[in-house]
Amino acid sequence: MVGKLSYGKKAFESTDSLMRTLIPPLHHTVERLLALADEDTDAFTEYGLAVKLPEGTTEAERAARQAAMESGLRKAISVPLSLMEEVTKLWPVLERLVPVYHRPTTSDLQVAVQCLRTAVYAGAYNVRINLKLKEAVHLREEVSERCEAEKLTFPFTHFTTSFVQIAPKVEALIRVAEEQSAKLLSSIEEADV
Repeated sequence: MVGKLSYGKKAFESTDSLMRTLIPPLHHTVERLLALADEDTDAFTEYGLAVKLPEGTTEAERAARQAAMESGLRKAISVPLSLMEEVTKLWPVLERLVPVYHRPTTSDLQVAVQCLRTAVYAGAYNVRINLKLKEAVHLREEVSERCEAEKLTFPFTHFTTSFVQIAPKVEALIRVAEEQSAKLLSSIEEADV
């Protein structure tokens, strides 16, 4: 909305071409985020169906059930990570928008920044809860080893230590969201003066 109210009018002729380059990535990401909401539901449904499979009596049946659960969990973890990555792509677009947006839409832009920050946290919480499931043991080990190898730390105290050890990518995306949202909100305040 902020972008659409900031182009196509005589008052915004000087920024019209810039706005026309900034709006498409915003629209694309909104469409992608809506699709990811559906994908998230589908992924967890896939996991839930796998859990309901009979435990089986043969090794092959047990392995098939385990593989189905792991596949569902991988998707249930991958989708919120993808959401976080999509949001992260918007920070540079919004940085370019701040100097040229229509000032009466300041509060809308501020809310958009906060919503995007919140979306990153929503993805992180989703990853966290899915990694806590007992069937995610192999996934926790894989990510934990990677985290250990990269010697990553996690500065956000409201996440548990176990989550810190298994979510290096989530850590980085949250850090970017915190830094970029703070920077953008500050720039918006300065621009609105």
